[in-house]
Amino acid sequence: MTTIERALVVLGVDAVRGIAAACLDLLVRRSADIATINRAALVRRSLATGIAAQALARAHHRPLAADAFLAGPLHNLGRPVQVLLDTEAVRWKGDALLVDPAQDIRELEAMR
Repeated sequence: MTTIERALVVLGVDAVRGIAAACLDLLVRRSADIATINRAALVRRSLATGIAAQALARAHHRPLAADAFLAGPLHNLGRPVQVLLDTEAVRWKGDALLVDPAQDIRELEAMR
């Protein structure tokens, strides 16, 4: 039994979801203090992604359903982590996109 499966058995799905949401919220709160991140929207999107991934896994590969749920919040952690690790680059990129929203994000990232 994996650690995730054990957590689900011992704590229950709702508790594990709550813990994942709380961890995500804490990370996003820290990064939102530094840069503009819509914390509530990111948490909602992360949970929705996890629920959708879990539903797909249940339909197609049931043993991975718990892991699939956790992949949802992990999928959306990139921006808050980037904000915490390289605040200036994120601000610079955000400012550049405000000037010209049509810019290719990959090209911007290559410039910096």
